[in-house]
Amino acid sequence: MVTKALLVVWLSPAVGVRMYVGTFTEELNWVDGTPGPGLRSYELGEDGELSEPIDYEAGTSNPAWLLTTETTMYAAGETIVALNRSDFEILSIADAGVGSAVHLSEYDNYLLAAHYGGGAVTVYALDPLTLVQTIIFDDVQGTGRQSSAHPHAIYASGDDVYVPDLGADKIRRFVWNTTVLEQSEDVEVAAGSGPRHLAFHSSGEWVFALFELSNEIASYSVNFDGSLSYASSASTLVDQPSDNQTAGAIYVSGTYVLASNRGDHNSVVVFEANLTTGALAFVSDTDTEGLTPRDFLLTEDGLLLVANQDSDTIVSFYFSEEDGLLSRTPANVTVVGSPACLTL
Repeated sequence: MVTKALLVVWLSPAVGVRMYVGTFTEELNWVDGTPGPGLRSYELGEDGELSEPIDYEAGTSNPAWLLTTETTMYAAGETIVALNRSDFEILSIADAGVGSAVHLSEYDNYLLAAHYGGGAVTVYALDPLTLVQTIIFDDVQGTGRQSSAHPHAIYASGDDVYVPDLGADKIRRFVWNTTVLEQSEDVEVAAGSGPRHLAFHSSGEWVFALFELSNEIASYSVNFDGSLSYASSASTLVDQPSDNQTAGAIYVSGTYVLASNRGDHNSVVVFEANLTTGALAFVSDTDTEGLTPRDFLLTEDGLLLVANQDSDTIVSFYFSEEDGLLSRTPANVTVVGSPACLTL
């Protein structure tokens, strides 16, 4: 394996930093939480205590994902919006006409978006947001949630772009060619597994895939040419199987891989990864004290903040890099309608 520069979770100091929350703003048939403000921020205090909130105009309904750069925040919802981070003025709005965006990535001064409902990915030039490319996937003939393509996220690494497609049971792979994406060799996964998100290790040698429908994590080694080789997998449910479960979010910190479970069992589960073989060893499983933990945020000083979508709460935990265990902080539970994503 050869080291590549890959996207990693951004770990930042907690106290005094502002955290941003994207929320669902409408009553949706798959969300049981109360409609929220759209875009809200809090200052992080000691032990994960959150300040009084500040609400902003997101410029789109149901922002399911927020992406921050040094100067700009991008919100993915019914449309894609660029906001100035200094005053949250709306800079530009883009609509590709392929349904709501659920995930964003920035690469080489371009914005990449995954559109779950529209079965597509899009590419935008920046300043202002200008549509450059739309790729619609029509190669899926399944049933239920897998009756059509459902790209759930998009990740850029070097000249490679990876798209976990829940509907297609594959991790689609593209190569970046100047301003557009070109199809490369896909990673086929188990039928019915439903890939949702990826998390890349800082070494560049490993990527961990989260499968929403089968409630599993799989490790893949990253080859020099950007292709992925399967190594190992583990269930996120450990010893608590259920028919009412879907995996939510995944992050990597050091040798630890963290993922959220949603449904009858709402938790953050932690595994330790062997960075030689890719094997995953169970470490801990912690209740999130809320319903449907759609996303969570980890800071470099060990705070883990969980967005419980269907109980309208954000809950704070300590995460130990020494043993991979979670423990509740003394911070109060923060109430916000239908939190969907967290970022700094």
